[in-house]
Amino acid sequence: MKRFLTVLLVLVLLLQSAALVQAAASDFSDNTEFEYVLTKVDTPDNPGNVEAKLFLKTDSEKLITTFGATIVLNLDYFDLVDKKGNVVTDAYKTDVKILENNMPLYASKIGKKSLKFSSVKGLTIASYNSGNNELYLFVCGMAISGIQIEQKSEVAYLYFNAKQDKVPANAFRVMKQSEVGTACKSQAVMVTQIGCTTEVGDSPSKISINADEALIDSSKEIPTEPISEDTSEPVQGDSTQPSTDSSSEEKVTKAVEDMSEQEIEKEIEQKIDIHDSINISEKQKQSPAYKAYEKAVEKAQKVLDDKNATKEEKAEALKELRDAEQTLKETVPEAAEQIEETEKELEARSSRSPWLFIGIGGGVAVLAAVIIVLIIKNRKKENS
Repeated sequence: MKRFLTVLLVLVLLLQSAALVQAAASDFSDNTEFEYVLTKVDTPDNPGNVEAKLFLKTDSEKLITTFGATIVLNLDYFDLVDKKGNVVTDAYKTDVKILENNMPLYASKIGKKSLKFSSVKGLTIASYNSGNNELYLFVCGMAISGIQIEQKSEVAYLYFNAKQDKVPANAFRVMKQSEVGTACKSQAVMVTQIGCTTEVGDSPSKISINADEALIDSSKEIPTEPISEDTSEPVQGDSTQPSTDSSSEEKVTKAVEDMSEQEIEKEIEQKIDIHDSINISEKQKQSPAYKAYEKAVEKAQKVLDDKNATKEEKAEALKELRDAEQTLKETVPEAAEQIEETEKELEARSSRSPWLFIGIGGGVAVLAAVIIVLIIKNRKKENS
């Protein structure tokens, strides 16, 4: 008994240690593909007239623990519905909303063993942008022990309503990496996510949409202002939208005037973190560019700490900090290199999924519970 308890304790410690290790992006993520397939379903048995199936193709040797992929719907042309077909769109017009149990979203059976990812409704997140009336729907699920995806497999499906017989091709699309935390308000929503028992995949996974001709009116297009540069082409009938690949997308700096107060605060915090990481000589710190930069950082920190500071004051502080940082980069090459390296690290850190740690935490909790039960039984046996 003692030897068995020791083994369990070692497993707990190993799992806890694994939580501290960040798995690097690898071929596992790069070779993963997600695809949404949209089909018209005009039958009374379905709660909505559009069925969206999410397919996943990945490394067949991996035990997949988490998956996720985002589809973006224009709510001028689509409605969310509950299981009875009632329109519930207004309930999801918020920055962050977890799908409720009455939503027609289901985990699909996978492989010969008919395994399913669990907690699909509890993990799927909706995030609404009132500016363009678009809803970001991050469909995701979890399997603590992992599921092998031996071929391209359907992992989840859901229903919603098209408000007219045919919709413009750009009424639904894939998410762009530049929209994470900006146009899409929720920081928990990602373009794609894939994780297994040994690795956490970042965002390079490919994602596409394929829709049948019965749903698309190719002669119409929604006249909207792009939130950021988008080089992808619109979806065509029975064709695949080009993948969203975060590694190939250029970084776009958003104008301060177009940012929310939360976005401004977040960037100020990031730039202060960048400042703290800079390590240059005392002589370089005496330069006018660095002194101006230090002053801008101090002002930004003071505004950030002031609970009564207005959005305009925060915006002004961010503008000054951006300008000072740019001047420093142009005049002190060593600082420029360090700033760029820290920016890349912060970006990578923000895209890392917490699900590995949730899964590990779940595993630790299960093992801990087993240990406690065994200890109690062992004590009872010794006392009897």
